[in-house]
Amino acid sequence: MLRCVKTSDLFRNGRVPSAKIHEKEIISALKNRDFSALAEATMRESNQLHALCLDTWPPCIYLNELSHSIMDFVHNINNYFMKNVVAYTFDAGPNAFLLTESQNISIVLKYLVECFGYTVGADSFFNDADKVTIKCLNSNKYLKITGIPYGLSDKPLDQNLLKILPSISGGIRYLISTEVGSGPQLISFIH
Repeated sequence: MLRCVKTSDLFRNGRVPSAKIHEKEIISALKNRDFSALAEATMRESNQLHALCLDTWPPCIYLNELSHSIMDFVHNINNYFMKNVVAYTFDAGPNAFLLTESQNISIVLKYLVECFGYTVGADSFFNDADKVTIKCLNSNKYLKITGIPYGLSDKPLDQNLLKILPSISGGIRYLISTEVGSGPQLISFIH
């Protein structure tokens, strides 16, 4: 980031005020339990961070083809449902962090598995107990999911939506599912 501070015009011309605006939007969305506002502010902040990385000289390129496909996936899902049901953010790397509410996880997960999962048998390191499997479009797709187990929606996948969603078979190797906790806690260590 030192190179960014030294060489990026975007950083010098407004990044700090923009980040402060997004911070206020995110805090407000959390206080108001407004997932749609949280999703938009989070994605915009992530996009600006990576625009800044590209504006650095020489550029810092963290996102890859799969990263961009996941971004497209999220925007297409949200457009289809006519509201923000899932959001992405990226830190300094290509791996997406996806945010969604509990009532949407099963359908988002089902589309993720179909668009980015492995074909059954393509990778032998998965154990049956560690994978979510669906049968769709005459093929089984799966992802390894660790963390909190979630089921898949029993609703059929919309074929029209699938036609516009990006698809990279085997693009996602595994998911780590978590949920919001009780917040930071002070832990005392006794020596």
